[in-house]
Amino acid sequence: MHRTLRLLRLFRAEQSAPEVFYRELAADSVRQVEAYGSLAGRTVLDLGGGPGHFTAAFRARGARCVLVEPDLAELSARGSAPTAAVRGDGMRLPVADAAVDVCFSSNVLEHVKDPDRMIAETIRVTRPGGLIYLAFTNWYSPWGGHEMSPWHYLGAGYAERRYRRKRLELPKNRPGTGLFPLHVGPTLRQIRDRKDVEVLAAQPRYYPRWCRAVLAVPGLREVLTWNLLLVLRRLPDSASPAVRLTGWGRTEPTVARISEPADQGQLAVVLKEAPARGIIARGLGRSYNNAAQNDGGQVVLTTRLNRITGFDQDLGIAVCESGVSLEQLIIRALPAGWFIPVSPGTRQVTIGGAIAADVHGKNHHVAGSFARHVPWFDLLLPDGEERRVTPTADPRLFWATAGGMGLTGIIVRAAVQLTRVATSRVRVDTVRTTDIDEALAYLAETDASYTYSVAWLDCLTRGRHLGRSVITSGDFAEPAELAAADRRNPLAFRPAARLSTPPACPPGLINRHTVALANEAWYRKAPKRREGEIQTIGAFFHPLDGIRNWNRVYGPAGFRQYQFVVPFGAEAIVRTSLERISQAQAPSFVTVLKRFGPGDEGFLSFPMAGWTLALDFPARTPGLAGLLNALDDEVLAAGGRVYLAKDSRVEAGMLAGMYPRLSEFRALRAELDPAGVMASDLSRRLGL
Repeated sequence: MHRTLRLLRLFRAEQSAPEVFYRELAADSVRQVEAYGSLAGRTVLDLGGGPGHFTAAFRARGARCVLVEPDLAELSARGSAPTAAVRGDGMRLPVADAAVDVCFSSNVLEHVKDPDRMIAETIRVTRPGGLIYLAFTNWYSPWGGHEMSPWHYLGAGYAERRYRRKRLELPKNRPGTGLFPLHVGPTLRQIRDRKDVEVLAAQPRYYPRWCRAVLAVPGLREVLTWNLLLVLRRLPDSASPAVRLTGWGRTEPTVARISEPADQGQLAVVLKEAPARGIIARGLGRSYNNAAQNDGGQVVLTTRLNRITGFDQDLGIAVCESGVSLEQLIIRALPAGWFIPVSPGTRQVTIGGAIAADVHGKNHHVAGSFARHVPWFDLLLPDGEERRVTPTADPRLFWATAGGMGLTGIIVRAAVQLTRVATSRVRVDTVRTTDIDEALAYLAETDASYTYSVAWLDCLTRGRHLGRSVITSGDFAEPAELAAADRRNPLAFRPAARLSTPPACPPGLINRHTVALANEAWYRKAPKRREGEIQTIGAFFHPLDGIRNWNRVYGPAGFRQYQFVVPFGAEAIVRTSLERISQAQAPSFVTVLKRFGPGDEGFLSFPMAGWTLALDFPARTPGLAGLLNALDDEVLAAGGRVYLAKDSRVEAGMLAGMYPRLSEFRALRAELDPAGVMASDLSRRLGL
């Protein structure tokens, strides 16, 4: 208790006497590490250690300590950077595998956009048997908002606005760019699910050890922990790393070995050593189903293969490794006046995943799907050969890979032809329709008038209001159309998430009653007609990206997304589907209708000229299986199909009727991969 009181007194001196505060905190932290063994002669990595207080404390105890810090200003905050300091990113550490005895990180995790990835990096660089020390300030603690506390309890956006109003300056730790909500419960579950580490300690960092009991109480632990300390031991490679994985819908979890190669050479080795159950690539895990899972086999994470290796600003052609995200590409290309050619509903998709699922967006009627804008890609085939594939020189392999769900090999890199834009804003027209017939007619009538169009539907209304909708259509704005303040930087792009879903949402939160209320509010909020509204890229293309981990809102059982397309002339199927859904009172808040233009040549590519309807249902919706089976039958009879990047339950026997080129795909797979090296839970279920 004496230690806790001393530390709490120190916190009051953080602003007035930072040298004293950080020196004492560093000494205390090093003592915590030494409780697990002597540091003399050990190699320690101090990750995100700023000007070097922790590094100095480790060296004082006889350790060889290397400091990795991304911020040059932080490194030199004490006048000059410490010796043996390296500027580097915690999500891509410039350190070899198994290179250090101790990887130490104090209050860094809450400042990175992808904490899971940083955790994986700390484990990677630590030798088997070594220690990983991780401490972070959790969002709902009294200091979760850092200098904006305690106003973060009223929302990150409010806290930042209040800080700016009171201090007349931006906070150092801006929500969504320098500070991200991180929670105790999900982090503990993620760590405990890993098979490559042993948890030696999990406790509130500044409290006595007996206070660790608070971590057993959901909700309470998010507020009282204040700062979570995790001490981990990396297990021998023979015991690792098997991880429990799901898709974005969080259904059908399975366990697979995980590898995360940092370059093409490591990727080739992983592929060569694929186990009997095969291997599949996984990007950012945004497939709703089990397309990037491989029960009992191996899953290759491509997130470290994330370099943009070339960008021709005159022609708008970017060359990207497969793990580059669409958000990363937008950030790089938009200042030069280029935007991604096709944008799905999230920016958190990798280039490899966009090709493998042949993703589509609100402009399919104009631009087609993603693969149409890929001049070439380099594919690591199942036998280890690398081949450059183009739609002209090798159309069979190109169009089997585009939409082939990762089953022809692993995409290493690709070229993407971007589209020219003058601003980062979209000029949007909004129309509210009274029923599905009016929505279908309006979309058909205005198809040629806009580059981007989409309709949100209310799936629970019946009778004369069946399928009432809010339709938004738009084009990128010209600089003259922007507000004066925005014209100064017309290509500005701020991709930060402003909200975060709580770590544990109760089961049943999304139900027919709550969705009916939300649908009513959303519909009434929209204007009957509005023209020329200027929206940001995030608001128009990726509204759900503004809520971090929004999939948690469906509770632990998760949700199923169902998307089908039927040809023009089969509008009755769209109407009948909505009648079935509303009659069953199956709740879907995210219900989206779009028009597709002609499909491409992909063997398993989803889009075709027609109407596509996408819905999100809580997985435990009563009668959901029977409802979706009935919809499958009607879609198939109309000559339509379901989307393989989202399907988690269609019967294998229906697939050939939905995808006429399925036999060609299977034949090519048999030629390329007779041993079945590439495999996933999806491929086994559907016999792909």
